[in-house]
Amino acid sequence: MPCFKPKGGLYTCIKVGMDGARCVEEVLKNTGVLFVPGWGFGRTLQDAVRVPLVNDLEKIDEGMRRAGELLKRKNEESFHHQETPSYS
Repeated sequence: MPCFKPKGGLYTCIKVGMDGARCVEEVLKNTGVLFVPGWGFGRTLQDAVRVPLVNDLEKIDEGMRRAGELLKRKNEESFHHQETPSYS
């Protein structure tokens, strides 16, 4: 997932390819991992989430792994459910 490289901050923002608030709800409901919607930090972060980096690194890694697996699965499901255009 594309993200901003932090320069001394305690967070980063990750582009998630969907509305950040919707992503936060989906990830929390399905994995127990909590992010913050990016829209609160500017319009350019509408499709991003803010990830705090102030916890134990193992917990951050585990949360990112679980969230990443869910988002990958959602992306694959979305791709497979797209209709193929008809050229008649």
